[in-house]
This record gives sequence, C-alpha cells and structure tokens, in this order.
Amino acid sequence: MCSIDADTAEHDTWLAAQLVDMTEITFDEFFVLRAQSKAWQLEWQFTKELRQKELDDAAVAVNTIEYDANESAMDRVDRILTLAGWKFNQALAAGATAAEAYESVYKITVPWKGRDNEFHDVQIESLAKAQEAAINNMRVVWEKYE
Repeated sequence: MCSIDADTAEHDTWLAAQLVDMTEITFDEFFVLRAQSKAWQLEWQFTKELRQKELDDAAVAVNTIEYDANESAMDRVDRILTLAGWKFNQALAAGATAAEAYESVYKITVPWKGRDNEFHDVQIESLAKAQEAAINNMRVVWEKYE
C-alpha cells in the first residue's frame, strides 16, 4: 500500500511518473522469470520438503493392519509381489487354473511387520492392497503440492 501526501497537481505528476510496461508474456516466460526469483525458489524448496515429509510418514490400513506406505516400505512389498507374480505364472504353467493359482499364491500368509513394529501374518493379497492404497495416497499428496 502506498500513500502520498501531496496536492492534486503533485499527485498527478507522481502518477504520470509511475507508468509500468505491461508487455504481455507467455506462461512459459512467466515460469522462467518466477524460477529465477530467490523468494520463489525458497518457497518451492520448503514445499518440496513438506511434500517429502508427508510421503515419508505415509501409512495405509488394510484388514485392520496399518502399514508404512513410504517408498522404501513399498519397495519391500514390491519384492514380495514380484515373487508372487512369478509363482502365479509358474502355477499356471504347471496346469493350475487362474483361480487355483491365485488361491495358492495370493491367499497364503507371510510374516510382515506392521507400522506398530509387530509381526503379523498377512496374506500376500493384503500386501497388494496396501501397495495399491499407498500408490493412491502418493498421488493425492503429489496433487496437493502441485
């Protein structure tokens, strides 16, 4: 906000000297100029840190068990699901129906540490559901900080 202590003539003279070039720029040019601003860079860095903290602290619940849903926890889940996919294909190749293969692979239980740091016997199917929920959660977080 600006205030001027002047009479009308002085005010008019001051206003005439305040002309601003309002040259139109494209959105791309705006983003380049904004990215060069130190204040914007600091704000963006802070936003990225908030987003990363939220991603690192993420959790999801499936069948009453709460799972860590950060990237490293989901990498561990991914290794189990990769093996399960191989075992599923192996069962199909051995002549099992899709339903039989699914039952013999995804319905078996494995010991898994929950977010509470306790071991739980969980079905591989539950790990797949936890990973799906984690991916959906990650999308929500990314959209929140766009």
